[in-house]
Amino acid sequence: GDYFIINVPPGTYTLQARMIGYTTQSQTGVGVSVDRTTTVNVRLQQTVLEGQEVTVVAEREIVPMDVSASQVVATAEEIIEIPLVQDIGEFLNLQVGIEDDMIRGGGLDGAGFMMDGLLVVDNRTNSPIMAVNLSAIQELNVIKGGFNAEYGNVRTGLINVVTKEGDVQKYNGSVDFRFTPAYQKHGGENLFDPENFWLKPYLDPAVCYVGTANGTWDAYTQQQNLLFQGWNSVSQKSLEDIDPTNDQTPDEARDRFIWLTRAHAKSEWDVPGANALLQKYGSSLSEYQSLYGRDSHETTYGDKPDINLDVSLSGPVPFIGKYLGHLNFFTSYRANWDAWGSPIGHNSSYFFEQNLQQKLTTRLSGSMKLTLEALYGEIRTFGRSNNGLSESNYYRSGGSNSGGGTSAYYPAYYPPFDVYRSMIGVSFDHVISPSTFYTVRISNLRTANTEYGSLYPDPELGRVVYDDSYWTGDVPLRDTTPIMNFGAVEMDEAPYGLYYHSVKLMDNGAYYGSHGAGARDLGRGVSFNMKFDLTSQVDKYNQVKTGFDFTYDDIYTFYEQIRFEAPEEEKNVEYSHYPYRLGAYLQDKLEFEGMIANIGLRLDYNQPNCDWYDVDRYSPYFTVDYKNVFLTEAPKQPAKGHLKISPRLGVSHPISSNAKLYFNYGHFYSMPGTETMYRIYWGRVTDGVLGIGNPNLDLPQTVAYELGLDYDIRNMYLLHVAGYYRDITDQTGSVSYINYDESVDYSTYENRNYQDTRGFEIRMDKRYGAWWTAWAQFNYMISTSGYIGRTTYFEDPNRQRTEGLDNPQLNRPVARPSARANLRFTTPSDFGPTWAGINPIGDFSINFLFSWQSGRVTTYDPLETLELQNNLKWKADYRLDLRISKRFRIAGLNFNLFADIQNLLDSELWSTGAFETSDDQDLYLKSLHLPMYAAKEYQDAGYPDDGYTGEMNDKPGDLRSDDKPYINDPNMNYRMYTDVRHVILGIAIDF
Repeated sequence: GDYFIINVPPGTYTLQARMIGYTTQSQTGVGVSVDRTTTVNVRLQQTVLEGQEVTVVAEREIVPMDVSASQVVATAEEIIEIPLVQDIGEFLNLQVGIEDDMIRGGGLDGAGFMMDGLLVVDNRTNSPIMAVNLSAIQELNVIKGGFNAEYGNVRTGLINVVTKEGDVQKYNGSVDFRFTPAYQKHGGENLFDPENFWLKPYLDPAVCYVGTANGTWDAYTQQQNLLFQGWNSVSQKSLEDIDPTNDQTPDEARDRFIWLTRAHAKSEWDVPGANALLQKYGSSLSEYQSLYGRDSHETTYGDKPDINLDVSLSGPVPFIGKYLGHLNFFTSYRANWDAWGSPIGHNSSYFFEQNLQQKLTTRLSGSMKLTLEALYGEIRTFGRSNNGLSESNYYRSGGSNSGGGTSAYYPAYYPPFDVYRSMIGVSFDHVISPSTFYTVRISNLRTANTEYGSLYPDPELGRVVYDDSYWTGDVPLRDTTPIMNFGAVEMDEAPYGLYYHSVKLMDNGAYYGSHGAGARDLGRGVSFNMKFDLTSQVDKYNQVKTGFDFTYDDIYTFYEQIRFEAPEEEKNVEYSHYPYRLGAYLQDKLEFEGMIANIGLRLDYNQPNCDWYDVDRYSPYFTVDYKNVFLTEAPKQPAKGHLKISPRLGVSHPISSNAKLYFNYGHFYSMPGTETMYRIYWGRVTDGVLGIGNPNLDLPQTVAYELGLDYDIRNMYLLHVAGYYRDITDQTGSVSYINYDESVDYSTYENRNYQDTRGFEIRMDKRYGAWWTAWAQFNYMISTSGYIGRTTYFEDPNRQRTEGLDNPQLNRPVARPSARANLRFTTPSDFGPTWAGINPIGDFSINFLFSWQSGRVTTYDPLETLELQNNLKWKADYRLDLRISKRFRIAGLNFNLFADIQNLLDSELWSTGAFETSDDQDLYLKSLHLPMYAAKEYQDAGYPDDGYTGEMNDKPGDLRSDDKPYINDPNMNYRMYTDVRHVILGIAIDF
């Protein structure tokens, strides 16, 4: 016969079948996943008398026959076994088709993120909030294409997390602790080492006094470093001018530079460290410490460990739980201290993030289940607001912040920046009959930014004043009390403390004020979401699902920017808007022996819910003379809402008992970002309106197709092959409008950008095995993008004809394929000899993770032929990571000791960010013996620069060596390597 059990949460179950006159049979290890149909066949033996119970272990399903899209399904155990994975984002970026937070070429602003059916997306930016801790994950499901009709406001991918519930009878807990010993997270010299790029010309005795062009450096060393006139020249100019307050000897000028850059000592160069200058110029370190509470004026970094802690506790609610429908709880907490790759802020050592999750579950009756969930997260960081957007530009170690640049020498460059996220949600499940149930999901999500401190112009003082009345950080206004004199120049605690009063520059071009910290982003967002779903297993062949969802947003932005050079030019950006959207759908899952189909139709309506300015494109309201009355006097009309209908189709065709073909097709839409809809950018007092949003924007659309094959090889290996195509239209892009006299010159947003992405992916999986498991994958993708119309429109028809024709041809798409492989060797728990109840070599595993990506491709046309395109390919990147772990059990506790090694082979994954300027990159490329330089026209033009005419086989990415002494390396070697080899030590305990 046929039977079904619906509304079963993901997990592993035992299914028991019993009937009078037959032997009872149990099947263990039956796996259930999200939105999946798990088929179990049971054969009972007939008997006259009551027979004995039989237990059968269910066979693992290799090919999911009812899935009609490419999916990633993983349990928490599978996720944490991969080297270096500490959060969901790191795991996702290892999956085929997902690179650098892009899902098949689409950004996360088009992705959906759901936790137990609750929407967890920051609707200000359309960005998922992936703050779910690994210890809380029961199952992670990632759909890369072909989403069912029940999912709206998603175009690139859907991430669905099912979290764990507490047991109703016993308590469970886990601790995952990871410790990374301190290490420098970038290659090259320390930023405060006198040999660093930014310091060497000013401190190397071979050139620092006479100048880099006059010392003993050879021509190559001169080119590799900054040009400096020398301290002798600096001193001479200070003595010859009419200002006696800047008189300095060469040594005094050099020492003042050391003080401002907080450089370290270098004895072989006779360079004192910044601390030594206190003694040299009449103070002491103890006096400095008592005055400012700092242990040192010098700055260190790379001396703090990284720490990651993820803990959980679950079980029945004590005392009252059994009276409240077996009320149980699951609590998870994660804290991550990630040391900065280079100095950020004042005495700030860490990027800090913490997340707290709480889940309460109760059975109101045999057919009703109520779940209450709460999530709270904080990010403590330093950053800069991004042009008035309600989002942070915070920087993390090992990546964008590993270089530092000159901003490392003035610690007030990045103001403290906190991000807060919280969500409260309730889920109600009600089984109406054995074949029908419904769910209700209601959630309230809040996000907020806080940048500490405030600036305001003080007319009595005639300058900007910093208000630290509600300061909770440790960065005060600079104390300008003189500490010492470098010659006639007084010096205070600079560059510490916030200082906006005037432009202050060091000799190497770095500020020692806080001029980059003049922006404050106090944006917040509140989103209310309600979702209702009704599911009915109509018969053996049809599972019908229908429902609706409603989202209401309260978007508030307050962006404050005070210009230190002209405080009266303050013009805040502040707005509140309340967009909402409504969706409804109907879908049917048809299951036949030779075909499983998901057919659905979705309707979406979005409403910007505001009145917007209805003025001519070149209206005088955009000019400086009228912008102050723009908000109050410009005519308005209601912004337009949009209604969209989205067909969805997915078909899976089992072609044998161990193989299937599948196809899916669908239309998908998502809301534009709120900054493109509502933002107004005022610019300076002397500017007109520089930018204005457009809430009338249509919804960006993606039409996606996918064709795939899943094949079970020998009931052990899963081969997955998929090809996909995405046609992306109506994406938002910036457009400028300029009137006759340029008094109107602003930008806005229109639905003008398009993109198409196509590619294929291959993955081979061996997920089960006593001794070894493995997976290998390959991804090949090509993406083409462009725009319709022009980037700038002129009111002047003559300029429109001559300057407006700037729409370039599409670049020829070039793929950058990537591959990854994971191989894990594991010994059985009883393997080898036993000592004190422990098998030393049992439950021992070694896990290798190898990553490769083809080199990036760029256009290099040094002779300006205008005929070359994407003709230069850099060397490929590759990396090998390793995990070694040992599991054992003591006193009822399960232990796992492990060590992760990032970049085991110390591969040099260098970045083009190592080039100081475009000229530096040109000199590097010209010095290579590239194959293209063998052509006569290049040799006549002096390529390569050493006149070599032999065999040319260099590639971009090659560096200077004994074999290739002619290569002109990038100047900033400290920014070349970020994935530096290091070790992470960890211990996991659970019970």
